[in-house]
Amino acid sequence: MYTILRDASSNLGYVRDGQGSYKEYVCDTEDDITTLPTGITVVGRNRPRPGSTAIVIATRNVYILNNTRKWVILAGEV
Repeated sequence: MYTILRDASSNLGYVRDGQGSYKEYVCDTEDDITTLPTGITVVGRNRPRPGSTAIVIATRNVYILNNTRKWVILAGEV
């Protein structure tokens, strides 16, 4: 299960366009990363923008949504 910590679609100061909006997620387990939205099939402001992040509580790993819209590990154990 995951929770959204920050959704920049409602905050001023963040870029919001067809690429989406910056979002921060907290996941319980590594398996939850596969359930996070990527925005590949969605167009508009409501999808996560590349650069959005996700933290996994169980492993303390940090993931980032890259420009090809895949969640990749940024920091932690590979």
